[in-house]
Amino acid sequence: MTAHLWSNPLVYVLALTLVTALFRAGMWVGGVNEHTRVVTGFMAEIREDIKKLLRRSGSAAVTSDSPLRLTELGDAIATELDATSWAQQAAACIRDGAGGKRPYEIQELCLEYLDSEEFRPSDEFTVAIRTCAYDHGLDEDQVRFVLAIVLRDELLATATVHA
Repeated sequence: MTAHLWSNPLVYVLALTLVTALFRAGMWVGGVNEHTRVVTGFMAEIREDIKKLLRRSGSAAVTSDSPLRLTELGDAIATELDATSWAQQAAACIRDGAGGKRPYEIQELCLEYLDSEEFRPSDEFTVAIRTCAYDHGLDEDQVRFVLAIVLRDELLATATVHA
């Protein structure tokens, strides 16, 4: 019976159709996966650009003057979080990377540190950041911006920088 089945040309047409459909389905899935990867990367770039724009537009807690400084609200947030003590400890993690850099480079280093995987606050400090953001009507990024300015000031006070 098997020999009789393969002698029918329709079986070959159906087999070829099935193989072609499977091949095309595989190609389509590969294309979808590639498209998803490209879109995901593009969205990550857009998120990063939005963060940079938000940094430039300032915050209620940080002045937009140069150099960036804390406002009264920023000072209150820094006090609530005991940001100076935190910055003294955090500076030890990135001090080597700040050596010999210009002040604006140190500021960027601090901002990048607070956005990176290296910044691993304790659960208690994370709750304090979130609570502080909530209490002052800010988002967590704005509170981290305050921390970055305090960290920058700590590094500038202790690092050798280029003029």
